[in-house]
Amino acid sequence: MAFIRSHRKRRKIREGIKWMLIISGICLIVAIFISFMIGSLPSFVEKTVSKQIEGEIERTMGKNTSMEEVAKKYKKYFK
Repeated sequence: MAFIRSHRKRRKIREGIKWMLIISGICLIVAIFISFMIGSLPSFVEKTVSKQIEGEIERTMGKNTSMEEVAKKYKKYFK
């Protein structure tokens, strides 16, 4: 009898987790859609990527290098 009760509990817990994941996924999709409509997500991604690129340039070329110097030096690659 105890096995049946614990099996029911596990099934209820799994169903609850499944529904929570489904609702969270729907909310995530709606949030992404709204942020694309507003335009904040693309700018956030652009800022994050540009900061990562700047950090990598500083690590490889030295701390004293600015983005303007790199842009002048490698202008033909920037478009």
